[in-house]
Amino acid sequence: MPPPSANQVTVAPSKDNTLYEDVGGALSNGAGEVLFAGKTGPNAGFVVRRAVIAFDVAASLPAGATVTGATLTLNVSKQSPFAVPSTIDLHRLEADWGEGTSNAVPPPPDGGGDGAASTTGDATWIHTFFNTANWTNAGGDYSATISGSQSVVGLGPHSWTGPQMIADVQSWLDGPSNDFGWIIIGDEVTTQSARRFDSRENTTMSDRPQLSITYIE
Repeated sequence: MPPPSANQVTVAPSKDNTLYEDVGGALSNGAGEVLFAGKTGPNAGFVVRRAVIAFDVAASLPAGATVTGATLTLNVSKQSPFAVPSTIDLHRLEADWGEGTSNAVPPPPDGGGDGAASTTGDATWIHTFFNTANWTNAGGDYSATISGSQSVVGLGPHSWTGPQMIADVQSWLDGPSNDFGWIIIGDEVTTQSARRFDSRENTTMSDRPQLSITYIE
């Protein structure tokens, strides 16, 4: 009997947002066109940004499937002119979080890096859902295990893949109630290391994040 053939599906995010380092949780970007990860420059106060992103895996794959591959692709739309290659890691989130209507519009000078006022249901640096529920740890609750790692430099698409990402996606398929997605963490030491990625609300559809999953039934 021949082995089962592999199937592939490309999944769009169900939600995404940016956690802007702020002790009061006043900033977010739930409905914005961009996401950020890393440490910003002077226009945004030299503070840390972390992106969060989730995919509804159980709605995209048949129950009982075996995940054999997982690749996250993000489009870098802006970086500092002084940027050097920067390692950006994915970690599996361990708490649910929200995407509100805040919108840090991308035009210059900051390109959305300053964030916008948090709105009801937004994830922030301290809130899972503004302003009714908090992370246990400021900056997000996530596994210490790195799910995927990639050196990022230059504009355009960059992809993350690896065995732990496959395990994460399989766990979300088997246990949808724990599908909280990944947090995207860049260089949080070097000033102007932050990268700007296009979000699921970006007006250019081809630049939006996507998760490519291969599986067998």
